[in-house]
Amino acid sequence: MKRIKKSGPVILQAVALVAIVLSLSVASSRLWGGKPEKVELPAAFTLRAEMPLPEVAAVNGFPKKILQKAFSLQPGEARGKTLGDLGLSIEEAEEHLRKAHALGQQHSSKNWVKIFSKFALWFAFLPIAFYLVLRNRMTPKVRKGMLAASLLIFGVALGSDPNPMGTIKDTITLLGISGVVFPPRAIALSVFLLTVILANKFICSWGCHLGVFQDLLHRINRGKRDRRGTIPQWKPPFWLSNGIRVATFAALTGVAFLWAYDLIEPIDPFRVFKPAHLGIAGGIAVFLVLTASLLVYRPWCNFFCPFGLVGWLGEKISIFKMKVDYENCPKCDACVKVCPSTAMDAILYQDKVIPDCYACGACMDICPTDAIQFGTGRRERPTKEWMEIPKGGNGTQKPDRISVAA
Repeated sequence: MKRIKKSGPVILQAVALVAIVLSLSVASSRLWGGKPEKVELPAAFTLRAEMPLPEVAAVNGFPKKILQKAFSLQPGEARGKTLGDLGLSIEEAEEHLRKAHALGQQHSSKNWVKIFSKFALWFAFLPIAFYLVLRNRMTPKVRKGMLAASLLIFGVALGSDPNPMGTIKDTITLLGISGVVFPPRAIALSVFLLTVILANKFICSWGCHLGVFQDLLHRINRGKRDRRGTIPQWKPPFWLSNGIRVATFAALTGVAFLWAYDLIEPIDPFRVFKPAHLGIAGGIAVFLVLTASLLVYRPWCNFFCPFGLVGWLGEKISIFKMKVDYENCPKCDACVKVCPSTAMDAILYQDKVIPDCYACGACMDICPTDAIQFGTGRRERPTKEWMEIPKGGNGTQKPDRISVAA
């Protein structure tokens, strides 16, 4: 009975948050107007060697600009030329046209005003989050406020695209299906990876709208002090979550190149910010991800997201990261307990494999001796003497000088 009384308000808050996000996202999608949700490529082109080039464009229904890009022609150069004059076989000509058509369709499907607005706001918002974490001012109340603000700005107001996952998922699938890379997407992916290398997956932590949605739901279930779950929460072992994530990445890549199909597209949970395009499979996926978020920290990010996997690898060379000052660490394990994942446990005890750290700042906020910092440089290693100190100190005493720099 007590558990039901405690879990009731949590569930109601979570349902209310999801309902607000869905309803506002519907309104936002209508305001932005309709761009194609899915780019369709022709099954085959109608091509003959004797066809004049303007006829090639007209018969196959694409602009002359596609023809010019496909065959590197100057404006007006197509006049008076046939397909055979290009010195290409029909198969080679079709491949050139298919690639140019795919890139043209990608470009025409983008809302560039929204894309540039989103990146401008990311460049404004992420430094604020960075400053708060760096100065250890990310209290539980501030953290929830920042997560909510990011959710409303980058998800509800600006929609599902662009997003970090889409940059790598769509790059892989477009390359597998059409054999091309869309340059603006490659630039966006590079920018996101730079934020990972600079500051420990900061784009995932504070800028990814699906990530912050999951994070906020998880913390709704942790109470005002953001220390443990009101409804019991589970920290899955990293070998399990990352193993599934590696398998998902491999399956996404294999299916794209072998069968020319986007494996994630039907269940893409980012469509929670574009509810009209969810579909049955997408709706089920969103329901499962958001429900699981109450109990498991960022389930989509840690179990399935392809950018999450690549970002985890980039995190290994991150300039700013969570570090422990073992000279001041009382080994009370408060940081390990408050961390929503197993990351702080691995960082504190110097495991060989450290899980994704989202730099949420909870470990810094709870540390009684300010022994955890978000800073540059290599992580210190505890000495044998520190490792021999019993766990569960009173959280106030500072141990003797017992650490060495790696």
